[in-house]
Amino acid sequence: MRDDPAGRTWCHPDIHWPAGMSPAEADTFVCQEIVIAASPEGVFERISDVTGWPSWLPGVGHTRVHGRVGPAALFEVELLGTRMDGMVGAYLPPTQFGWAGATSDLIMYQAWLLTPVTAGTRVTAEEVARGEAAPRRDRPEGRLLDGYRRLLDRLKSGIEQEVSA
Repeated sequence: MRDDPAGRTWCHPDIHWPAGMSPAEADTFVCQEIVIAASPEGVFERISDVTGWPSWLPGVGHTRVHGRVGPAALFEVELLGTRMDGMVGAYLPPTQFGWAGATSDLIMYQAWLLTPVTAGTRVTAEEVARGEAAPRRDRPEGRLLDGYRRLLDRLKSGIEQEVSA
């Protein structure tokens, strides 16, 4: 995560948050970036393949999509052992993918921004969460940041292995 000189949490200005879910309104906010040696199209394909999430997203046990993945698509995801209802919020191939998830005590939104760079694609992953089950800002965020770093490392490794094969 980055901070600006005034001490405010930094988020990418091209990510648009659902009403009530901006980083300033959330109990939790995390931001991580990585560069992947692949095209934005290839990265978008992996990120938006909800049924493939268990192969690279830590903590995802299984998913079930109701129909085709696209704008406002509905799905179910088991995240850290908890069933969550999900909905695609942003679907702008090949640059943005976002989804909202909810349980009885958590609402979250995960946003992905894909930017072409000389070395491939800069992947910005940001997440906000609200509710009793959300990690609080006043608690150490190290585990959450470490989890996001592992998530992006697994995404990068899987995509780059496929590209080089």
